[in-house]
Amino acid sequence: MAVEKTDELKHGTINTTLNEDIHFKGVLKFQKSLKINGRFEGEINAPSGTLIIGDNSLVHAKILVDRIKNHGIIHGNIQAHNSLELFHTGQINGNVAAKELTVQLGGILNGTCSMTVTNNK
Repeated sequence: MAVEKTDELKHGTINTTLNEDIHFKGVLKFQKSLKINGRFEGEINAPSGTLIIGDNSLVHAKILVDRIKNHGIIHGNIQAHNSLELFHTGQINGNVAAKELTVQLGGILNGTCSMTVTNNK
């Protein structure tokens, strides 16, 4: 089956997974969580959702999410309302904006980064 439901995630569950054999073009909208293990081209619009990009994934997209965890390759700009995590296998070729940014040793970011300022009073 190409789409799986409810994989385990460190802080909750992944509601939907696009597996390795999926090559999807278009606009993705979701509210909870989505993991891409295949290829995607287009736009991802999930201002309250969590996006996970798997190790062998290739994504060409404009991305707007609450949180993103990248283990694969992304070509395109990313806006994360909350956090962006770039793991050691991950690569981003595009501009990123996030409240929190974490880059593991070996993660590659080719682009500009802007971080939103929060007032913790």
